[in-house]
Amino acid sequence: MTLREAELAARRRIARSKHNKPRDLEAERERRRQAAERAQAERDRALDDMRVMSIPKWCEICGFSIWTGKRLLKAGKGPPITQISDRRIGITIRANREWQAARVRG
Repeated sequence: MTLREAELAARRRIARSKHNKPRDLEAERERRRQAAERAQAERDRALDDMRVMSIPKWCEICGFSIWTGKRLLKAGKGPPITQISDRRIGITIRANREWQAARVRG
């Protein structure tokens, strides 16, 4: 038996052994794809939490008028305000979600 034949025979023995079962490549690809989608969803949520809404947009999402929103903010009963620029303020998605969760009656 030549060296090459011995190598081939060894490879066949390894391939037949019960410890080296052929993997289900399609299932492995699907598992990796799902893991990548979960990771992307977490990154998207983190970015979405940092997004800042204008006061009118925040009022629209919450379902009340701009005047009610401004009254809540002025009284200190609204979510924390984020200073976007010298003249613009807004409310982050995360701050709004936490503010709404704190107002739940139970």
